[in-house]
Amino acid sequence: MKIFAKFSLILILCFSFLVGFGAFSSQPAAALLEKTYETPGQVLYKSRHSLRDRSGNPWQLIFFKRYKESELTSVNLRVVGFPDVVEVAHPQPLKIITTRSEFIAEDMFAKESPAPNVGQYDLQEILPQLPTTEPIRLLIPGQGNEYPVRLPPSLVLEWQNLADF
Repeated sequence: MKIFAKFSLILILCFSFLVGFGAFSSQPAAALLEKTYETPGQVLYKSRHSLRDRSGNPWQLIFFKRYKESELTSVNLRVVGFPDVVEVAHPQPLKIITTRSEFIAEDMFAKESPAPNVGQYDLQEILPQLPTTEPIRLLIPGQGNEYPVRLPPSLVLEWQNLADF
């Protein structure tokens, strides 16, 4: 009986040690939340994360909402890839894939993009429908291909919370 108690204690200590160092958790993406006063009466709230697509290309995902005179005017996602490495296809929509559904986000830069590696998409209607308990894949439209980026559920939950307040 003493051997079982010692073994159990060692097992619990090892598990606690591993959990304490994050061995069983996924690596969080670096986030930066900002509030910017763009003009009198216009406020921008944004969340910035850096993730990689399946090929290892880095992407900056900038989720933002804009208020003008206390009225919500937009809820968007801007994707920025590395210049001269990726090119976002316009006017193609962003596909958002869950285990049960596929959503299409409208290309906000359909007529003109600030740079070939930048896309921006309207998430106002889609975001509340996205699950926060399962991974989600973004399929960023490229020239002749798509760039799949996995979103952790915690990121979607952060965006929903930012959109709600």
